[in-house]
Amino acid sequence: MADNGADGEQTKKEAGNAGAKSPSHIASALTTMAGGILAMATLIGFFLHLSGDVAHSTYLTEMGVPAALFPQATDAKIIHGYYVVIIQGIRLISDIPWSIVFTMIGMSTLSIVIARAPIKENTAIRGWLERRSYWIRQPIVALLGSAVFLSAAASIGCFVLLLAIVPGLVGEKFGKSKADETKKLLLAEASAKTSQLWKDSERLAEGRVIETSDSWIAIYDSDLRMVRVLKNDEVEIRTVLSPAT
Repeated sequence: MADNGADGEQTKKEAGNAGAKSPSHIASALTTMAGGILAMATLIGFFLHLSGDVAHSTYLTEMGVPAALFPQATDAKIIHGYYVVIIQGIRLISDIPWSIVFTMIGMSTLSIVIARAPIKENTAIRGWLERRSYWIRQPIVALLGSAVFLSAAASIGCFVLLLAIVPGLVGEKFGKSKADETKKLLLAEASAKTSQLWKDSERLAEGRVIETSDSWIAIYDSDLRMVRVLKNDEVEIRTVLSPAT
């Protein structure tokens, strides 16, 4: 009976210890989850920022406007990148080089399989190596290990490089497409004369404003049929409102 009572007390103590460990396990799991979410948010932010920056720079360059004169704020780049990636999701999927992606995944899978392959204790190769001298056996073993390690490292590096290239590729495609659409719109005479730039009582240009900043204004001059970049020195922009459709 005494032994049964001792066993019962021991069981209760173990249950209490298990209950005491549960909060720490939950806290550890929550910390890991928060770290994963933070890493994912950082990666997504980098993706959106790079996509928006490349799309904006490509658009201005294709329009003949120096992109360095019209910098974007960080939040504007992320919003622009969101539009590029989310709204233009179909273009994103089509622009990804899937052959390279599947090749990298295949190489990574092969490396993991080779690294985790079971090794038999007394194989012919192992026996042959054990019969060789140290100066012959060790270079061969080191060479095989280096080959597996370098193969895995190369696969991971290529995959990371691919992730870094995709945002720029998507942004560039979107910027060129937007520039082409804008050029078609500007070549239409009716849509080219929507804004006027005035300084005091002098009209500087008439056309469509492409981009503005605190110091510069880029405008397509419909009279000259050229893109002009003017100093934003107390310049007034007058825009003609088009009828609602």
